[in-house]
Amino acid sequence: MKIKSKKAIIALLIITSLLNFAVPVMAADQNTSIMPLWDVMDDNNISFIITSSGLANVVVRYTSDSSVFKEANLTVKIQKRTLLLFWTTVDIGEPNNEWTAKSTNINGIFNKSFPLDKTGTYRAVITLEIVGTNGKTDTIEETIECEYK
Repeated sequence: MKIKSKKAIIALLIITSLLNFAVPVMAADQNTSIMPLWDVMDDNNISFIITSSGLANVVVRYTSDSSVFKEANLTVKIQKRTLLLFWTTVDIGEPNNEWTAKSTNINGIFNKSFPLDKTGTYRAVITLEIVGTNGKTDTIEETIECEYK
């Protein structure tokens, strides 16, 4: 037997023996989700929609742990797709074209609408920070795209 064929047979035996040590893995149930571990926040819900009349609506809801909650801070930018991969921040009538808001409510809702003047693809870049008295901050960053036709 040639040396090359002996090496090939040995390699094949090694590979098949390694396959016998595979660990079985099961997929999670389709309805199961992974819950992030937060220090201050309990839950959140963020949405961005554009009405048929061109009104961009941002709604951010949060609930937090009352034993450590200090404040909630929100920053929102609206951007329009200018080319396939490029985005331009839209003038929304706020300083630096960013809507910022704060709340000291343990469970709160931020809600704001911005008029859009042209059709196209828009996105909301949203940052929610829930600050705790324990010195920890939970930060959620969402970018949600929506089409205005």
